[in-house]
Amino acid sequence: MRTNTKLIETKTYVNHDKRSTIVVQKYEFDIFAIKNFVKLATTYVDIGNYVKNSIVPFGKFDFKNNKLILTVSGKSKCMPNDKFDERLGFIIADTRAQVKAMKIFKYFYKDIVNLVYKNIVEDLEEKFNNFIDAIEELKEKVGIKKTIKDYGVDEKTFLDKLLKRPSCTVSCKH
Repeated sequence: MRTNTKLIETKTYVNHDKRSTIVVQKYEFDIFAIKNFVKLATTYVDIGNYVKNSIVPFGKFDFKNNKLILTVSGKSKCMPNDKFDERLGFIIADTRAQVKAMKIFKYFYKDIVNLVYKNIVEDLEEKFNNFIDAIEELKEKVGIKKTIKDYGVDEKTFLDKLLKRPSCTVSCKH
């Protein structure tokens, strides 16, 4: 499933005394780029609530207008013997923030997809069990017995006759 990712804000903090650069980035992930997933996800998972209760290491999630907003930071620090280069510090911190954002989103996205499909399976299982129960009730109302044995047929005789039937092949024309 494809997503749309957009960097919506970057802030850079340079500390010359500590010889470090911090880049804070805000990303917008449109995880609902595919219309069918929107319907599926919102039917089975309260994504806004899920986002609020998610613990995200080194980042902060928010959920607005079916878009996931992730804020992350990246830091670079110059070694004591190296010359401090603000541009290089920005490039390193920026790259670290990008990598962190993609890793966090990847795991969050997998969690959402797994949660959605887990709920679908549980829902289908419940519906299937209700369907089987309804068939059993209908059989009882109509008077269909639960087993062949209840009709007075001997199990051994039934199985012998079943096994003696000629088996059909693809070209069988009965």
